[in-house]
Amino acid sequence: MTHLAVIELVDGYGLDADTLPDLASLTQLSISGLLRSISPALKARYRGSRVRLVIEGAKPDTWRAANLNNPFRDWVDDEARGGAAACKAYASAVRTIDKLPQDHAGRADEAEVALRKLADQWFDEWRDF
Repeated sequence: MTHLAVIELVDGYGLDADTLPDLASLTQLSISGLLRSISPALKARYRGSRVRLVIEGAKPDTWRAANLNNPFRDWVDDEARGGAAACKAYASAVRTIDKLPQDHAGRADEAEVALRKLADQWFDEWRDF
């Protein structure tokens, strides 16, 4: 990778300031999705170098821990309000389903109700795919 000049990372939540090797030809490092606590160390590492560092969507460590497996977590970067509502609704549905007893006869029906509630809150009007 001696000629690698640009690196663009998405969901760099597992990244720390020392993860990337020193690359002599690197001129730009763009990271979308990063733990906010890592940003200062990354900025310090590339300060004074010829590397242009672009960090977008830095999240607090607590947000990432709460939303690691949430499929809507990236929507927050596109629209903060709608994305936060999506994450909250998903987390609520998962909590409801997780509380249902495994051997409960109506588990599937109750799970479906929780998921329909998730979809009915905002999903059809807001989604863009």
